[in-house]
Amino acid sequence: MKGHRQACVSAADNQPLTKCRPGGKAAFMRFSRPAIGKFLGRIMLASLLLITLQFEAGAAEAAQNLVPQQLAAYATAQPSRTEGPPFLSASARQERPAGQTFRDCPNCPEMVVVPAGTFRMGSPDREVGRRDNEEPRRQILIKSLAVGRFEVTRSQFAEFVDATRRDMASGCSLWTRSLDPEIRHRAARSDKHSWRDPGFAQTDDHPVTCVSWEDARAYVQWLSVRTGQPYRLLTEAEWEYAARAGSAAAFSFGGNANALCRFGNGADLALQRVRPEWSVVNCDDGHVNTAPVGSFIPNAFGLYDMHGNVWEWVQDCFRWTYDTGRTDGRAVDPRVCRPLRVMRGGSWGNEPALLRSAARGDFWAEFRSNVSGIRVARSLP
Repeated sequence: MKGHRQACVSAADNQPLTKCRPGGKAAFMRFSRPAIGKFLGRIMLASLLLITLQFEAGAAEAAQNLVPQQLAAYATAQPSRTEGPPFLSASARQERPAGQTFRDCPNCPEMVVVPAGTFRMGSPDREVGRRDNEEPRRQILIKSLAVGRFEVTRSQFAEFVDATRRDMASGCSLWTRSLDPEIRHRAARSDKHSWRDPGFAQTDDHPVTCVSWEDARAYVQWLSVRTGQPYRLLTEAEWEYAARAGSAAAFSFGGNANALCRFGNGADLALQRVRPEWSVVNCDDGHVNTAPVGSFIPNAFGLYDMHGNVWEWVQDCFRWTYDTGRTDGRAVDPRVCRPLRVMRGGSWGNEPALLRSAARGDFWAEFRSNVSGIRVARSLP
């Protein structure tokens, strides 16, 4: 009881603050200044707890398609710090100039701020290698966004797989030569290959491959949960805008396909020495299969490997033509197109026609191939 009596007495003036019931229960209280401070402190603590719970609820909603075991693993994933662009404070994040690079976590993809602008999506009739699924051409308005400076690397993807325990053991399709002369390439499924072994040697700084659209979507959802930032895949319109970087030509650097080996990794003389039957461009980029990200000259937006290396999944489902009449950069609604997803950019195994900025690929969402990879986007305020 002595302790209870002390709790009911002001230390400042030794006057009663409460009328205490037996056991020290307070009937009412006349607060002293120290007591008011403690009371307000508890209110602030409760407010911070409420904000934290609201943030976690929002993050959970962003990852609503991920299983609970994966979300539990995200909370404990603590990568080691590596050198790179600075982590931005809350004040620095309010406004980012075009061209600025940043990371939201130590081993997160490095991002580049791409400016808002307009461009004409699709290809002109005279462009070499064009297909009729690149029309009708239309003027598109793109909002400013952050785009992965490089394709997602094996190291970055490994951290995601380790944290989420995602099942990646369902095999991978290997890009090879078709016996049918009308089909230049095909993918032969292999149950023994995966992103860890795509059929050729890679290091941690190579782009991850043997990933599906579903894997890519799960990866960006994990980034969103981990960082509290709105990571996603690029839309198809955003991707082409970012790849062109202001160019109306077939490639971001112009129309000369024989210059590709300075700007990207496609089917070239290096590949032909190993696979002489493949169609190639008349230059040598020094890589038979994938190259380490950032090995070539970036485009005018500071983005690397937009031509070749690996195909990059985008958010859209595939529609054969651009006849929706849409003039913004939003993704195509799955209810108005085929149940296939879009890839962009071409790969180490593709000739110049498929490395053009306007070239499109379509695959099933669960399709994993050693020519498929990921590039991420992040919405800006």
